[in-house]
Amino acid sequence: MKTGKKKAVIIYSGGLDSTVLLHELNRVYGPKNVLALTFNYQSKHNKVETKMEKKNCKHLGIEHRVINISQISKHLKSNLLLKGGKIPR
Repeated sequence: MKTGKKKAVIIYSGGLDSTVLLHELNRVYGPKNVLALTFNYQSKHNKVETKMEKKNCKHLGIEHRVINISQISKHLKSNLLLKGGKIPR
């Protein structure tokens, strides 16, 4: 995945796909050249996911920033949000 670029930014959700990509970007660019961004939009899973995101980034030495966009959740309707109903099984 050589692109000739010196730095990379990843929108990091903490899920399997973005975690695999985080490791690949770390391998290609090195930890000092990768920035992981996470958006907090009041998801029911934010607390657990953010904990894992921070743990993974710390382990790799990658800078991790959480951007609070919780105000947007008032315009969204989903059971996945804190204000939503039960998540169907």
